[in-house]
Amino acid sequence: ASGWAPPTPGPGFASRWLGSGSSLAADHAAAGGFETAADLLRRQLGLATLAPLEDALLATRQAAVAAVPTLPGLPPVAAPVAADTAATRPAAPVSVTSLVNNLRDVYTAFQSGSFPATSAACDVVFSRIPLCAATTRAEEREVKEVLESAREYKLACLVELARRAVNPAEDPKRVLELAAYLTHCRLQPPHRILTLDLAMSLSFKLKNFASAESFAQRLLETPEATGPAFAPRVAKAQKVVSRAQAMGRNTVAIDYDPRNPFEICGASLTPVYRGQPSVTSPFSGARYRPEFAGEVCRIDGCATVGEETTGLVCFRPDHARPSASAAAAAAAAAAPISSPPA
Repeated sequence: ASGWAPPTPGPGFASRWLGSGSSLAADHAAAGGFETAADLLRRQLGLATLAPLEDALLATRQAAVAAVPTLPGLPPVAAPVAADTAATRPAAPVSVTSLVNNLRDVYTAFQSGSFPATSAACDVVFSRIPLCAATTRAEEREVKEVLESAREYKLACLVELARRAVNPAEDPKRVLELAAYLTHCRLQPPHRILTLDLAMSLSFKLKNFASAESFAQRLLETPEATGPAFAPRVAKAQKVVSRAQAMGRNTVAIDYDPRNPFEICGASLTPVYRGQPSVTSPFSGARYRPEFAGEVCRIDGCATVGEETTGLVCFRPDHARPSASAAAAAAAAAAPISSPPA
């Protein structure tokens, strides 16, 4: 009667997060759109199962919404936890920094020789990468580098665990092959030195002297081997070269040609040489022989091998990022106040 009408409610924060047509699964999961997030991940990464990502999906939603208490007896009010002051993008619990820290856990486990722990640490990386939001192209490249490293270390774990499951007395050929393939996983130089030392020692012990000399030479040619930490291994490699040259032959024929570039099939753990047909995982990029197309990737544990997809999407430009001077002023203003416990 007075002519007054209540204002029309504006769009909720979830609508604002997705209103610009975000193609990031992290944005959809943060807004509670788990079905649309799953659809995006299937199209982008060919995921056959979301089970390994379940915890990361739930964590993304929980990190984006806070419960603000109101009056006694009334339910709390949901408030967005945004990545910018305009609340146009949700906060993402998976950052590039956190992924790098996860990758350090992989390196630590591998250095200690715990390959089941290394494999589990790689699985953590794989479960978090699809829900990462990189704000610069440099961060996007770093995310993809983390993915490649996790793939190589997971593959190395599969190869080494398979080698340990074989009795050298019963099948020396397979033991020597797996040890040789392990040296072609793209690991950090200190870890690659360890694989070369292992292959060299096994080859010499099983009287494949030509192979032992080859691994020893590769170890000696690795620049990082000149450090004091690897002095005993270098000395052993020099002795192997001297003795193996006198023997000069292999007693066990193996399927291994170091002069012909190859990738290791993630299922059969055999070489796929350059020019041979192969298929890949659209998520991890792991290589497979054609007969494994349609199976779930043994490396990342969730993508369909051989499926054609658009690829990983993790770039979210941060248009609302404050300038350096504004960020410095905010930090200075907040400096005297201690942060509350997490």
